[in-house]
Formats: sequence, structure tokens, C-alpha cells
Amino acid sequence: WLFRLNTEWMYPSDVTYSAITYFNIYLSTTEIQKSELKLVIVTCFRIAAKVELVKYPNIEQLNKTTGENFTTEMLNAAEIKIIVALSFKLSYPTVKAFMKKLLYGTEISQRVYYISNIIVEKVTIKSEFLKYYPSLISAAVVSTVLAGTGDFNGAKKVILESQCTDIPLMYECVSKMIDVGKKLTAALSHFNDNAPIIKMFENTSFEFDASSVFVI
Repeated sequence: WLFRLNTEWMYPSDVTYSAITYFNIYLSTTEIQKSELKLVIVTCFRIAAKVELVKYPNIEQLNKTTGENFTTEMLNAAEIKIIVALSFKLSYPTVKAFMKKLLYGTEISQRVYYISNIIVEKVTIKSEFLKYYPSLISAAVVSTVLAGTGDFNGAKKVILESQCTDIPLMYECVSKMIDVGKKLTAALSHFNDNAPIIKMFENTSFEFDASSVFVI
């Protein structure tokens, strides 16, 4: 629901990832009623927008998009509670943050960056990926995409430099990333051959085993 909300406002996905991080931390420390869920998650989103952007949705925009009737007083009170629960810490490492660090720290092509972003957008809204740490997900994504474009040495380097201490878990995550990549490339058959996304995925194949990106 939050990702759909963000799509309507056309904000960077970084806002959504920060909002979800706030939301998870708040739920782990504070007991709330089911009727409060929308108010809390919308407030988390509003806080994240204030942190990440120079603008954020006002009360009219929030009510129009969510179909709710929040008041300024309700949002302000919820914001104070959430910020206190976060101990006033509003910067947390997300999947996107770790991925950017990986991509900026190496000689990565624009194509790898583009495909990695698409896959991250797909996997982070799936509940099956909640069991993996953001740093592990980012390494698995970048490694899988590098291998998909034929750079298996680069893929192995990313796995090694991630310093993952749970190799079986990383292997499991990479295997799932490969499946996502296969489904994504299969879905491209619905696009026109001249579409930019088709060009971006040229010579990209996810027909390989997860073991090929690990140093044996």
C-alpha cells in the first residue's frame, strides 16, 4: 500500500525505504491499535519525505490520496510519538543505501545500476525477503546482475567484499534473485522491441546457478 502511495506522489523510492524502516522500528517498540496503522505509516512516510526531500505532502494531499480525514493535530501528535520512539535518529541504512555504496565503490556500468535498481524495487516489497539483512540483499542483487551481464568475476568480488558471515543464507538469497531476474526478463516479451528497457536488458541472461558467483 505504501509503495502504491509513493507511486502516486512520484517521490524517490528512498523515501519509501526510510518510511518502512521507521515503521518497523516503531512497531517493535510501541503497541498500537489496528485502527491506527494508516495514521502511523502515513506519518512515517511524511517524516521520511521531510528528511529525504525539500518538500513533503501536506494534509490535503494526504487525505485526498489515502481517503482518510486526518487532522493537523493528529499528524503532529503521531509525528512526535514516532520521532521519540526512534530516539530522534532519522538516518538508517536501507537496501538502497547499501546498494549505492556497492555501486559507487566499483566500476559499475549504468546498465548494471539500472537493472539492480529495478530488481531491488521488485524484491523489497516481497515478504519472503524480510528475513535478509539490507546489506545482504544489496550484495546479492548487485552480484546477480553482474553475473547476468556476463561479469562473473565482478559478481564474485562483490560477494567476497560483502564480508557475509552466513554463506548459506547469501546463497539462498542469490538463488531467489536469479529467479526474480528470470521472471523479469520473461516479462519483457510484452514490450516493444524499441522500448528503452529492452535495450537496457540486451545480452542479459539469468540462466546460471547461484554457485557460479561464489569463490569455491
